Amino acid sequence: MFRNRRSVLRHFDITKSNYIPKPMKSSLNKLIKQYELNPLETAYFDDLEKNLMSASLKGFTTIHISEKSSSESQSYIDFRFKTVINALDMISKVL
Repeated sequence: MFRNRRSVLRHFDITKSNYIPKPMKSSLNKLIKQYELNPLETAYFDDLEKNLMSASLKGFTTIHISEKSSSESQSYIDFRFKTVINALDMISKVL
């Protein structure tokens, strides 16, 4: 199981984007610049499918988090997991 849960959770904070809500492109641009992120090497997690579209267009790997199963396939969603911890566990196994 992913061992650094608390260290990851500190990154989920709207203050990091100056309260500019998702899925605004300007909030993604600010995060990319501020943290020198390479979207091609960065995963973007969200529980709302529509919020993943902007991230996908920027080149992020998109991960939809939802307890509900979805029968619809969206081209802008790369992976689906029920919880963030499930996603992080899988990522830690392949890295």
